[in-house]
Amino acid sequence: LDFNMVQTLCFFLEGLLVEENVGRTAERFETFFVYAAVWAFGSAMSVTSGVDYRKRFSIWWKETWKTIKFPHRGEVFDYHVDPKKGEFAAWAEIVPEITYSSTTPMSAVTVPTGETVA
Repeated sequence: LDFNMVQTLCFFLEGLLVEENVGRTAERFETFFVYAAVWAFGSAMSVTSGVDYRKRFSIWWKETWKTIKFPHRGEVFDYHVDPKKGEFAAWAEIVPEITYSSTTPMSAVTVPTGETVA
């Protein structure tokens, strides 16, 4: 499991640490690294037996790692890095509103979420 998380981190970094995202500044590099680490280490967590492990992970991350800070509201999973600004932004800002026609079968509808629009 540990090896898989490190491998996932490396895959995320390979995709995120490109010049158009990080440029040549260390702070942007760190921000994208933190974003990749959060998703590599915490994304597989879920609610089990009434315990929300994603929420616990989010609280732990914010209390433990303070060099690159997430916004106070919400969990660490509620944010992505805006590549233009190099700062955390809410997924809700890029998820479009859905318009649904009752004549469209539900099997043909894709609901945009933070996971599907990125």
